[in-house]
Formats: sequence, C-alpha cells, structure tokens
Amino acid sequence: MAYAFILNPSANRTRAESAESWLQLMIDKYWPGSRIYVTSSKSDIQIKVQEAAKSFEVIVACGGDGTVNEVFSQVVKLLPSNPNLVLSVLPMGSGNDFAKSVHFSTNPQVAIEQLKSAFVHHIDFVVYSSNHGNGYMFNTMNIGLGGQINFEASKVKKLKGPLIYIYSALKSVFNVVSADVDLIIDGNHSYENMVMLTIANGSIEGGNFKVAPMATNDDGVLDVVTVAPLPVWKLLPLLPLFLLGRQRWSKAVKFRKCRSLILESSLPIPLHVDGEQCGLEVTNLKVEIRKGELRVLSPTPGN
Repeated sequence: MAYAFILNPSANRTRAESAESWLQLMIDKYWPGSRIYVTSSKSDIQIKVQEAAKSFEVIVACGGDGTVNEVFSQVVKLLPSNPNLVLSVLPMGSGNDFAKSVHFSTNPQVAIEQLKSAFVHHIDFVVYSSNHGNGYMFNTMNIGLGGQINFEASKVKKLKGPLIYIYSALKSVFNVVSADVDLIIDGNHSYENMVMLTIANGSIEGGNFKVAPMATNDDGVLDVVTVAPLPVWKLLPLLPLFLLGRQRWSKAVKFRKCRSLILESSLPIPLHVDGEQCGLEVTNLKVEIRKGELRVLSPTPGN
C-alpha cells in the first residue's frame, strides 16, 4: 500500500532537512507509489494533509511532536468526510514523545523498519479550548511549570534532544509561580494551589520526563498530575524523580484520572500542548477525551 509522508524539514532545529533523500530511497524500496509532501509552515502542513487525503489512506507525520499535532489535528477535521484515514509517525524531532507512546523507536532508521509491519491501533485524543484558542492534544499538555519549561526550550538553539528540556527545566524552577485554581474534574469541584498541572494521554514528555508513568492512550481516560507549591530546594529534587517516573515518592505530587476537566486560574500561566506553546497567559482551560476515535499504525498489535 502506498503512503503519504508529510515531512517537516525544520523539525529538530532543522536537522530533519537532510532526511528527504534518505526517506525517498526508503519509500521507493518499501512503499512504491508513495509520495513525500515537503512542508514549509503550519498552514502549509494543513494544505498538504488535505491534498494527501485525496489520494492516500495512510498519512505519516515525519517530524517532531509539533508536526504530529499539526498533521493529526488536520486529519481529525477530515474524519467526518473520510473515516478510513489512518495515521502514523516517523520520528524526526527533538523529543518524539508521541512516537514513544505508540511504541516506535526514536531512531528514524529503526522506525522505518517497524513501520513496514505496523498494526492499526485505535487510540484516544483530546479536544481542548482555552482563552488563547482551541485544538486537539494527542500526547500531553502542561500548564504552569511545564508550560514555562516548554517556553524556555523553544528558545534553545545549540542543544538537541532531551538535553534541551533538562536545561530548560533547571532554568524554569527558579522562576516558578504558584496559582490558585478551580478544577472541575468529571464534574467534581476542587480548589487547589499548584505550580503545575499535566493532562496526559501518553506517559512521556520533554524527551525523557515520565510525567504520567501509568498513562496509556487507549484506555479512555486521561491521567492528571499536579504539583503543589514547594521551595526551590525541594522542587529541584523533583526533576530526577520525574525523569525516573518516581514522583509518587513526593507528597507534593497528586495523581488522578478523568474524562473531562475544566480549569479556572487566578493568575495567567503558560500552557503547552504536545510540545507547542499555546499561550503564556492562560486563565481557563477545558479538555474532553475522545475514546478510540483515531486509527494509528503501531509496531505492536492494537485493539
């Protein structure tokens, strides 16, 4: 079967630019008749996905988590008129968190081999809205400290891979601000003071941070992880715990599960969605899960 490959050459700080010729060799070998759609911007990704969906049933996002979100979001919009579309990913970004959540290697050469025998897997995704806009989430979103870390990471030019996020996390903990929030989780009210709230469909963000170790993207629920205010000298030791997935050892970290969540914050706080900045002054957020509505190719058998 022929696939459409949506390639973002600017992924991983433009390091994916050299991949086009290699990718063409691979698809000529394994998927004759496939086509690479090279993109130049977010709006161009949308146009190329719409064009690809007219001729191909399988659309592969080639890039990082931002590319995955752009490609997948456009396909979600097309599903009502084209319900047979199937998605996949070829990781070429700095974090590649979504690729990990569907069991692909972050090495493109290994991932392309996995793609040859991948299975269709039904996964969940999230519809969200905030005072800065609305959209879809496929892996994680983080408001507060996590949003600030993502903002700092977007400014880093010389580092690559998970080092970007580790450096940005160390920088951000010294400027963290707590906020009073009103949470409505599956209809239940909760008033809390926190420095971070993660809503996870997948378990990993920022390359290696296991923000929600028990999260899976096919169980119909979201994992909600919050961190209560702590002095810097106590926040710093949390970073290695999140890297190891052992944050349950801290009493400041709370885990919950839900299908919907509404947040109202007393202060404007930063938000990222799938590694893309979605506003530094978010005061309200609403999320709701869509269970099993997305078909994705994965190296492991799906449901």
